[in-house]
Amino acid sequence: MKKYMTILAIVSVLAVSACCHKDKEEKLHFASDSYALTKHDKHELDKVAKNLKANSSEKVKVYGYADATGTSEHNMTLSQERAGAASDYLVAKGIKSSRIKTVAYGDSDPIATNMTKKGRKENRRVEVIYY
Repeated sequence: MKKYMTILAIVSVLAVSACCHKDKEEKLHFASDSYALTKHDKHELDKVAKNLKANSSEKVKVYGYADATGTSEHNMTLSQERAGAASDYLVAKGIKSSRIKTVAYGDSDPIATNMTKKGRKENRRVEVIYY
């Protein structure tokens, strides 16, 4: 009986994991000093909107970031605009704003060096995380 319960518990966890997107992440990248969504970004956000429509209990956090070029104040504003662009797109696709939490980090949380062009490109991003 104990072995059966363990197997049942594992199957239940797999079933929950298969139906939900908890902790899944989508990344969008931006041109320097821009918050315009690209065709690729819109495609990724369309998938997020589809997932949210299919799973009404899920929400997303939309985090905006900037590279370290420009002032910290400008980068904070830019990261807010980037997160806002992604959030606004999801709302335009029918997702309630109450299911979207938007946070801006400016240039304070780089994932790559700001000393190279490639690194700065990686840091100019929006991360969409399900929760």
